[in-house]
This record gives sequence, C-alpha cells and structure tokens, in this order.
Amino acid sequence: MFAVFFLLAALTGNPSEQGAIRGSITFDDAKQPAAGATVSVVGTQQGVVADAYGKFAVMNLSEGKYDLDISFVGYKRERVAEVEVVAGKTTNLSVSLKPSPFNLDEIVVTGNFTKHILKDAPVLTEVIGARELSAIGSKNLSEVLQSQTGIEVGTGIGQTQNASLHGLNDNHVLVLVDGERVSGKVDGAIDLGQVPVSMVQKIEVVKGPLSSIYGSDALGGVINILTKSPRESELVASATGGNLERQEFSFGGAHSFTELFGTNTGLSFVANASLAKFGGVDYKRSDNFMEMPTSDRKNLDLKSLLRLSDKLTLELKADWYRDNLEWLAGDVGLTYLDDFAENNKLSLSATGTYAVSNDLAFKVTSHKSQNDRRSWEYTGAGYITRDSYSRELVQTHRVQTTLVPYSRSILTAGIEYNQEEVNSSRFSAGLAAISNRVLYAEDEWNIGVSTVAIGGRYSANSVFGSFFAPRISAMVPLTNNTTLRASYGRGYREPSLLELYIDFDHSTVGYIVRGDPNLKPEDSHGINLGMQYNREDMVWFRFTYFYNSLNNLIDYYFAGSSNGAAVLSYRNVERATTQGADFDLDLGVVDGLVVSLGYNLVIALDGYGNPLPFRTPHSANLKLNYELPFYATKLDLRVRWYDTKPVNDDQTNRGIYSQGQVPIFSYVSAYSVTDIRVSSKPFSGVELFAGINNVFDYRNYPFGQIKPLQVFGGLNFTLK
Repeated sequence: MFAVFFLLAALTGNPSEQGAIRGSITFDDAKQPAAGATVSVVGTQQGVVADAYGKFAVMNLSEGKYDLDISFVGYKRERVAEVEVVAGKTTNLSVSLKPSPFNLDEIVVTGNFTKHILKDAPVLTEVIGARELSAIGSKNLSEVLQSQTGIEVGTGIGQTQNASLHGLNDNHVLVLVDGERVSGKVDGAIDLGQVPVSMVQKIEVVKGPLSSIYGSDALGGVINILTKSPRESELVASATGGNLERQEFSFGGAHSFTELFGTNTGLSFVANASLAKFGGVDYKRSDNFMEMPTSDRKNLDLKSLLRLSDKLTLELKADWYRDNLEWLAGDVGLTYLDDFAENNKLSLSATGTYAVSNDLAFKVTSHKSQNDRRSWEYTGAGYITRDSYSRELVQTHRVQTTLVPYSRSILTAGIEYNQEEVNSSRFSAGLAAISNRVLYAEDEWNIGVSTVAIGGRYSANSVFGSFFAPRISAMVPLTNNTTLRASYGRGYREPSLLELYIDFDHSTVGYIVRGDPNLKPEDSHGINLGMQYNREDMVWFRFTYFYNSLNNLIDYYFAGSSNGAAVLSYRNVERATTQGADFDLDLGVVDGLVVSLGYNLVIALDGYGNPLPFRTPHSANLKLNYELPFYATKLDLRVRWYDTKPVNDDQTNRGIYSQGQVPIFSYVSAYSVTDIRVSSKPFSGVELFAGINNVFDYRNYPFGQIKPLQVFGGLNFTLK
C-alpha cells in the first residue's frame, strides 16, 4: 500500500515543488497597462495574455531558469532572460514595452478580403498608424497623407482636397471610410477634408488596380480610412490653435458593457465630435483669387458593436458632417467674384456577422450616404452669377460568405448591389442614376510559406453593360527578413454622372460645361512588383515598381464656342501610361531615434508621348522622429521635396483643350516644405504639443495650394 502511494507521488509531483512567475507590463510611451500583451515561456508550450491591468501569471513551472518572450502589436518584442523560478515561490517582474519604429505586426484589411499581419499580406499595403497620426499632429487628412511616399495631394477647382497615386488623378483613386464608399464628390473626387482625423484609428493605402474587390474608380488604388473601434472605457479631448485663424477642437469617449445577455455578450460604443476652422490662404489680394478657402467644418460620429452571442455580432455606425466654405474665384482683369459652398452629409451603416463555425461565416452589410451641396457666387456689386444645388445618394447592400474549403485555402465570395443617384440643378434632366449588380470571389492559398490570392469581380452596369476585373497577387518570403510581392490587376472606371450629364452655363464669366452621354468607361491593366527587407528594429526597406496602362482615358477638351463663351466637354481621347518606382527606408539609428527616407518616380504620358500635367516626376521625403527619455518628449521633423512639374491653367489658357493641339504647359518650380513638431507628457493622460509647418514660409504662385508658415500649439487629454 505504501509502495503504491509513493509511486503515485513520484508520478504526479508535489504542487509545493512548482513555482510561478507573476508580473506587470506597461507601455513605455503611454505609461498605461499593456492589456492584451502576450507572454510566452521560450522552449515550452506555456503562455498567457496580460489582463486589463497589464498583469500576468505563469503558473506550475518547475524549478529552474526560463526566458520570457513578451510582445504586443506596434511595440518592440522584449526578451527577459534567465528568470529564476524557485520551488514553492513566486518570482515577480515588471516589464516596460517600447514602441517599435516599424508597424510590421499591424493587422491590415484593405488589399484582400482576408485579414493579414502587414508583413505577411500578399498585397503590398502601406499603413499610417495611430502613432504616426499623433506625430504629424494635424486634424486635416490631406496634411497626413502628403508626407507619404507616392501620394500627391492637391486642391480642386471647387476648393476640395484630393489625392493622386502613382501618377493617376484623384478620380482614379477610390477613397473609402471603413471599407465603404461615401457621398460628397466635388470635381469628381471625394473631399478629404470631410473626414475628421480625431476619429481615425489608421489609414491603409493600396496602390494599383483594386477593381476586383471595390469596383469602379479603383484604377490607381484605394485609400481606406479606418475609424476607431469600440474598446475600453475612456474620454479624450483635444484643442489646437494657431495663426491663419486655425482652431480645432474634438471631444470623444468610449465605453463597454459586458455580459448584457449572458456570457460572451455585450455592447461597446465610441463617439466623437469635432470642429475645425481655418482662415484661408490668399497669396496676392490684387488677383481676386484665393489659393485656399476659409472653412468651418463640423463632425459628429457614433460607432457601436453589439455582441449577441459568441457567434453573432451587429455593428452600427452613423456619421454627420457639415461645412461652410468661402473664397475669391476671380482673376486679374475679371470681375471680382466671391464664391460660397456648403455640404451637409449623413452616412449610416449596419453590418451583421454570423460565425457558423471556425470554417464558415456570413456577413451582411447595408450602407447609405447622402450629401446635400449648395454653391453660389456673387459679384463685387452684389449680383448673384450662379446658385446651384445637388443631392448625391450612394448606397451599397452586400451579402458575403467566408469559408475554409481546404486546410490551406480561404475562399471569400459575395453578391452586391450598389447605386449612385444625383439630383442636380446642373444636370439637364435634373435626376440621374447608375447602378451595378455584382458577383465577386477571391481564393487565397497558402503554399508552404508563400501566399497566392486569385480573385475577380463581375459587374452588370445599368448604363454600360458588364465588365470583369480579375486580379492575382503573390507573396514569397525569400528569407526570414526578405519578402517578394507581385500583383496584376485590371482596373475599371465608369464615367461619372457629372461627366455624362452636366449642363452648366457659366457664360457670365466666359465658359459653359456640357457632359457627353456617349462616353465609354475607362479600363486599365496594372502591375506591381516589390521587395521588402526588415531586420528586427534596426532597418526596414521597401522597393516597388509599378506600371499602369489606361484605355479610353476621359479628358476635358474645348468643344467650341457659344455666344462668345467657351464650351468645354469630356471625351475618350487616347491611351495613357504611368510607370515608376517607390523607395522607402527606415533606420533605427540609436535607441529612440528613427530616420525615414522616401523617394517616388513617376513617368506619366498620354498616347502621343506628351507628359500628363499636374504629375510631379520626382519627389522625396525625410522624416526624423526622436524620443527623449524625460516626460515622454518627442521631436518630429518632416521635409518634403517636389521636383519641377508641368501644369496648365484652364481659365487663362483655354486653348489647351483644343483637339489635336500640342499641350501648352506652365511649370511649377521645384520646392521643399519643412515641418517640425515637439510634444511632451508632463502628467499621465496629458500631452502638450507645439510646432511650425512650412518653417521657411515657401509660397508658390499661381499654382500654390500650399499653406504659408503656420505656428500652432495645443493639448491632448485622455482619461481611462
């Protein structure tokens, strides 16, 4: 009997002979608990996740020494070596995680239907994360994007802010908010100024054709603005002030209710309100023209997540936006013209997700966005020259399923109906609409350590018939540090309702714009080839070559005269090509100092070999981010350089639109802009910041749209 007892004791062990490791993990920059950090015991299968207070406990460890691997997305992996465990005792640790200079562990969702870690995504995706948004410190989305390699930001005729990718204009770049289209097109593109940065969690940019996923307009690429998701309870507030009458305020909060209807149920929400005012830019008052308008922008945003069970969730989202703009739109020798515009937009979304099992899930989405726009113009004598309105309604309804048919395959397929409807005083018929019935699919295969994704989208358009956009992309790791990527896709763009149906008589100032209902859709073939290299937190390097061939390019042209006024219209004229390369390099020079370099080459030509205007052939950027050890102080320096580029002026040189005429260009001289910002956290949850944008006060006339020197300062407040 005693022999059996001692044998069992020997086999099962004595709990008193086991030890444990307990500890706490914090974020070095935020001085907050690292909730959700992963703790792994090297060489074993044991591991735990830190709780909401950053606490963890690894139990039942035999006596000896262990190495712990501690990690969290966006932070440097911390290795704690030779932690000694004594039988019957607990070893206590305190670990602080420092921010990683590279976002290689960021989760990305834009380039494929399947979520990926950035470094493993088959489609090259660029991420502007929360820390970079904070370092830039601007509440203006266009100012955030302009410091990225290969993105050129400009201002349209209607004083809207837009972005071009890889030499393709703003109407070839699809701007999404949380993966959905929004209303508010002006000059054929979405105004970036309508999205509040205070509600943005991160921005994902995918360059090259993505019509296989998103349909029309995604020839040049996609900018997907991902807003904050509901999370732990917090209150946030921000205030910024500066010259040029800059005033920016935001206030928001988030909260979660758990186990409302039982285990694995709950309700979370995040809300935000923001106000931004700007006094405009007028380089030369005598020319009766303002480079940038005065603006007053307001936003209200609400996002909620209802978890009804561990299988069923419902996400609801509402966004309201309103602005008022004013600017001078005359010219030397022309009548003084004072222009006004206002937008009032409401977007509503609902998404339900049901996970049948780990291998099968369904998602249903319904999204609507409506924008009411009015614009009007007065002469210096107070006479109104125009007063126009438009109501744009964009809606999308989608049913999607994701399944795992084989152990190495993930298949996503769905059906979709989308419609754009515009009621405008500038349209001859007043009301116009266009819709698509869509089938799409993408199959992603893991072949060894490589990933290949093949997909396509079939659209049946109510005006232009059917179109199929295929795409194939691949990611091949050559080594643990080096990855190759390649993709081919076909892009597609329907003529906009404005290009088809506009009939705008502005002959009082010399021109008339008429659409052409016989326009054909544009299509493109695009190739992207890239290589990426990274080595821990020391160096990150990326090189990308791109080539795009466009057919049936829609262009503006001079169609004749009517009672002395120029008649401008649209036509399919020719083929065009854009090609070039992006180069990015990040260096972790010393602890706390990261230097980033970027270079972009664009060669954009029409079918006759002439340069396409408003494309910068060479551009470069330098970013320096230095974190000092006291009060979490950060210094951020950004320098942007742009080469000489061809431009044209459609008001003073209308002959450029004449058919068959060699383009007559003006040129914007090469220039650079330097921004600097410093921030510090003297108290927990409080950040003070100040900076100067355009330090050397560079101005470019008459194709400026560059803000002069700005001095600003403010504070951010967070209460968890």
